[in-house]
Amino acid sequence: DKSAVVYLQSDNCQKNLNYSEIKDIINKLKTLLCDVGLNRADRIAVVSPHTPFAVILNLSLAYLGYTAVLIDAALPEDEQKRLIEYSDVNAIFTTKHIYSNIKGCFGNTPTFEICNGFSYCLFKESVTCVNNNLNAPTNEDVIAIIFSSGTTSTMKGVEITYHSICKAFDYTSEYVFIYLNPKKPVKFLNVLPSNHIAGYSVATSCV
Repeated sequence: DKSAVVYLQSDNCQKNLNYSEIKDIINKLKTLLCDVGLNRADRIAVVSPHTPFAVILNLSLAYLGYTAVLIDAALPEDEQKRLIEYSDVNAIFTTKHIYSNIKGCFGNTPTFEICNGFSYCLFKESVTCVNNNLNAPTNEDVIAIIFSSGTTSTMKGVEITYHSICKAFDYTSEYVFIYLNPKKPVKFLNVLPSNHIAGYSVATSCV
C-alpha cells in the first residue's frame, strides 16, 4: 500500500498511486493487449505529453515484455507521423488530442487512449486486431526505443535494453545510499520527459 507516484491534477488536487494499484493496471493492460493480438517484443508507439499516466504505461509495457517506441509529443505532427511509420509499430498509445491528428494515417493500427486516472482503452474508431503483415518483433532484450535529437549527426532510434535499465537502477540506488538516508522513504521529482533517455531510465529505476 506504499505510494509509488504522487501527482497533481490540473485542479491542483494531489493524488496518490500505490504499488498494488500498479499491479492492477498491468493486469488490465495485459488483457487489453492480448485481445488485439499483440505478442511479447512487439513494438508499441507511445505518443504522449510528460504525465504520470505515460510513465506508468511505459513501466507496465516493459514489465509485460513489449518494446515501447517513445515519440516526443512536442514534435510537429508530420514528424510524429514519420517516426511512427518508420518504427513499423504494431499498436499506438496516445492522447485524445493527438489521436485526432494522426488517426487518418494509421487506420489499420490498433490505437489506445491514455486516459487520466491511469486507465487505458481502445479508441472507439480504432481497429481491434493487429496487422499480421508487419515485420518481425524487436529483440526481446530491448525495453524501449528512443529517438535521439540528432545533435551530433542525424536523428536515430536508440535501443534501450533491460541491462541498461538495471545499470541505471544500480546508479540511482547508490546515489540514494550515499547522499540520502536509505531507511526513510525517498521522493524524486520527475522532470525530464520519458522520451529522453535520462528521463526514461531514472523514472523507471525510481519506481
